[in-house]
Amino acid sequence: MAYTRQEALETLLRSYSVWYDVTRCNEEDAPMVAQAAFHEQGTAYLLFKRAKMWGANRNEYVFLFSVPHLTEDVALACIAQAQGLGDELIVPDREHMCSYIVAEILCDTADEAAVQAVRRYHRRKSFQFSLQGWTETHAALVELGKDSIVTNPDGRLTAKFLKSALYPKPKKRDPVRKLSKKQGV
Repeated sequence: MAYTRQEALETLLRSYSVWYDVTRCNEEDAPMVAQAAFHEQGTAYLLFKRAKMWGANRNEYVFLFSVPHLTEDVALACIAQAQGLGDELIVPDREHMCSYIVAEILCDTADEAAVQAVRRYHRRKSFQFSLQGWTETHAALVELGKDSIVTNPDGRLTAKFLKSALYPKPKKRDPVRKLSKKQGV
């Protein structure tokens, strides 16, 4: 299905809004159009809440960008902007396990150099030798003109989510269910 950038953005925001806190950006923040944040906290107690055994926090910060034609410079600038904003939001402490910063770029067309820049992008950072957690950056490019999704190696799960949100597989019909409906079972 061929999407316009606005339709693809609305579809993604609907998908993200189920679990994430979604915020739309102002016109002056262009090319960034929206942000989404997800926070998860796991805790174990021993008998009662004052005896906390451990806690682990996981965060994901998604930054969505929309540009008509993506060049290498614009791609790297979008990823750098997401990286800077995400780094400000991360607070490493004893209970911080990991944080993911996701830069998703929606475009109609892209230069081959921009696609390669997204594929090659890599950044991981640990805090206090991973005692206070780590962070990694996922970069994703959705080229709507070709219906293609490209990510860096860390962004495989992001690509899977984007593919399921933008290009879902049609549901298969169950022949047993179809027969049982006809027979009134």
